[in-house]
Amino acid sequence: MYYIIGLLAISIGIPSVIALGALFQSMIYTNLYWNLSLFMAIRYVNALFLNISGAIDWVKMKYAFAPYQFDWKRACAGFIYQFIMMAISFGPLLMTHGAPNLSADWLLSTLICIAFIGVQTITEELIFRRPAAEEKQNTLAKICNLAFMPVLFAFAHFWNPELSVYNGNLFAKLATLSNYATMGYVWAWMTYLTGGIEFSWGMHFANNLFLSVIIGFYPSVVLSIPLLVLPAAWSSLNTAPFAHINSLWQVACVWFNMIIQAVRGTILPYCILLPQRALYATQPAQESVTTKDLNAAHARISHQSSLSKARLGPHSSYVSESLPDGTLRSYIQTGLSKFIQTLCA
Repeated sequence: MYYIIGLLAISIGIPSVIALGALFQSMIYTNLYWNLSLFMAIRYVNALFLNISGAIDWVKMKYAFAPYQFDWKRACAGFIYQFIMMAISFGPLLMTHGAPNLSADWLLSTLICIAFIGVQTITEELIFRRPAAEEKQNTLAKICNLAFMPVLFAFAHFWNPELSVYNGNLFAKLATLSNYATMGYVWAWMTYLTGGIEFSWGMHFANNLFLSVIIGFYPSVVLSIPLLVLPAAWSSLNTAPFAHINSLWQVACVWFNMIIQAVRGTILPYCILLPQRALYATQPAQESVTTKDLNAAHARISHQSSLSKARLGPHSSYVSESLPDGTLRSYIQTGLSKFIQTLCA
């Protein structure tokens, strides 16, 4: 089956890629790269928490995305929240300059971006934030997931185009990475507080999608056609925001300010999602005893009791008492049934 799907994808994909321009070809190749990365991330999560490997099935994929069930409402809430924040920050630029790139090419670019950015962001969430969603974490694991992983997430962007303007100035590059660390800390803390990657993935998806299809800055790591493209501050060393950074002390000050910004950026979404915090959530339905289960157990034991009355005769008074409402499932199935079986033996 996998080989048939692969042959179909190649037979359909190669002519399509050839028919498109160089930009769209690069976008499609990027999409393929992130799809492969997603499967590797799923293997990473399953190997880390379930100690299993081998072929990826539906159960492994579901567990990789969420410990119990993926909450699409929470993901949509994160997307809407971040998109509104981005629109408030950059909307005036669009109103001032207009949308010169509104065309059929922009629409095609947007469709491709939605596909590969969705995969790209969920892949990064699985790698850098999914461990923070586990309920049973010791102190060392929490420190690693909430303090170290956001820094690792920032350094994963070390080769982005916005850092190349600083050439050999390592201190300026380290200061620039604080921008990614800020987002990494916010999304990691939201993952821990909500017990899942849904809200952080929605924020991550909206952030990258907005900068790819609405307002883009050049140079950018994402190849796309935004409605409006503006030269970024990091396009020139004269306008780069951290060009003056030349010491480790200055880098430390920038990162300290980043931590403050991350705390501030976590407060509002945390308040929005406080009622959904995993600490106060009910247990999954499959781990609970429902009324239907109790009624079925009651009927089964009652049927066994009526059969035992016919067999026991005068001794039936020991088992003729009715079961009280709300009897625990374990008591019904183990205690009383074993007592009846002992009498009938």
